[in-house]
Amino acid sequence: MLEYLLTSKTKLSLLNLLWKNRLRATASELARLSNLSFPTVHAELQQMEQYGFAKSEPVGNSRLYFANLDFPHANLLTDLLNTDQPVDPNSNDNLNVAMEDVVMNMSYYGAPLGNSGKPSKKFDLEFTVAHALKLAHTNPTVARSLPVLLFVNKDKLDLQKLRYCAERLDEKQTLGFFLDLTSQLVKVTKYKSFAAELFDKRIKKEKNFFYAKEGNFARQLTERNTPSVAKKWKFLMNMELNTFQSLFNKFSDMSA
Repeated sequence: MLEYLLTSKTKLSLLNLLWKNRLRATASELARLSNLSFPTVHAELQQMEQYGFAKSEPVGNSRLYFANLDFPHANLLTDLLNTDQPVDPNSNDNLNVAMEDVVMNMSYYGAPLGNSGKPSKKFDLEFTVAHALKLAHTNPTVARSLPVLLFVNKDKLDLQKLRYCAERLDEKQTLGFFLDLTSQLVKVTKYKSFAAELFDKRIKKEKNFFYAKEGNFARQLTERNTPSVAKKWKFLMNMELNTFQSLFNKFSDMSA
């Protein structure tokens, strides 16, 4: 088994995606997530099936690849790749997770939410951020803390994987907004450039970022207080840029 594992970084990258993160994805998606060419990934996946590391099944005109958990050395392989088995970000069962678990994982990864300790249900970083984006629409405290979370993990986040997780939750637009917002609060060049890739010019209609219903007065405040960066992404929110900046400034030692 080690003779197979140690011959290529491509193998290790795909094993991490399929086994460590338990993705079920097409060859094209895996190529994008691993920053490798499609022919390289496709050829490697065929070898992984041949050796028993992966399985595949047809879905429409594509094939989904996933870890072969019946592999004789499955437990050993899992231990080699990661002792902490993350939640499967590709499972439909995990598109909706408990708010408490999201918040605990956000705190674990550095969000200023007042919680401490290791969460009882451990999510990986990208899965956590993607669900934080979803939760932010109903929780202004989570929304306010997201730029801090993104900033303190700027050297750890796999942006392609984060995009994949966010798209599964229909939060691609939200991801672009928060990456753009974070790069406005403190310069993070890769966030700004990656956000530009997510911008969809077809979206013309503005919508409230927060799902709560508003009366006439609240609507006026929302229209007045919405930051320009939010309007750029067609969001309206009664949360001024200074609201994000004030919390971020408490972590100025991290931005030094």
